[in-house]
Amino acid sequence: MAVRCRLLDEGDIEKTIRRLSPPGMWNGMDYLPCVLHYWFDLHRRNKMLLVGAFLEPPGDIVGMCGGQLVDPGQQTIMIKGLRTHPDFQGRGVGKALVDFIQSIVSQRQFGPNVKRYRATVESNNTASFHVLSKLGLAPQFVLCSVTQVVPLSQAELAFSRVTAEASPTVMGQIHPCTAEAVHALITTNKAIVNGPGMFPVYHIIDDWKSEIVSLERLRELEDHDKTVFLTSETSLSTGYLCRKVAGSLWYTTVYSSDLATIQAHITLQLELARKHCGAFFGVFLSQTGMQALLGSHQEILAQTKIHNIMLLESEAVLGG
Repeated sequence: MAVRCRLLDEGDIEKTIRRLSPPGMWNGMDYLPCVLHYWFDLHRRNKMLLVGAFLEPPGDIVGMCGGQLVDPGQQTIMIKGLRTHPDFQGRGVGKALVDFIQSIVSQRQFGPNVKRYRATVESNNTASFHVLSKLGLAPQFVLCSVTQVVPLSQAELAFSRVTAEASPTVMGQIHPCTAEAVHALITTNKAIVNGPGMFPVYHIIDDWKSEIVSLERLRELEDHDKTVFLTSETSLSTGYLCRKVAGSLWYTTVYSSDLATIQAHITLQLELARKHCGAFFGVFLSQTGMQALLGSHQEILAQTKIHNIMLLESEAVLGG
């Protein structure tokens, strides 16, 4: 099997979606059709590499991968969207794609300041974990835990006690805000979003070690990804609305390990999901936050599944 890797061009985008995100993939909840056009815009602006693996001949795409510069100093490339067509898995396509990205970076044709590669992978995604590990990306820690995205009606059932027990006092302290307000909150009081037992707020800009939070990245989330920010003096959450042809996905990320605060944020995010979203709902929490939630609401396990998301990292090897 001869495979050639190259940068994607605009004519490849719809072909990539049709080939690598067929109807019904991940029960209709695949994110690729929602983000690939946006990623290509970043690619055109030299903020991201989009690479495809193509059979030779006949030229059909059999895999793709992205590498996005994510921190203000452009020292970190986040590996995103790595996937191989099911008929070609286990044949080295994934490794070839990431190797191609690394070769471009090593020749300083992209991201001349890059010092590291990072990726996130769910603990049950053994295929991607295996590929990334072979490429030298080693697990650093569990970034967060996620309840499996479920139909909105099922989420309402799963979190019925959570919402019933949410403190009106705590809920009254939480309010929507802008990207600028979130940026100010993070830079002036990092303890709020980076305290004991929590995962860093930099998850939303994909770089947990960054000293400066990118306001540009927050604005991109707000404008393109339709992210809603909720803040208080002690907490932060983001609600990510991913619109699809047949419905919508609402992912909420809660930056807190306090049970009362988690309850309040989930309650408000569910209300927003009912108002703006069609079909599905999922929650990201730190491990400590997930333990606090499940410690009081074990019945959630009967309605959803919990997956840990690992952060992997390797140092970049640059050419001369």
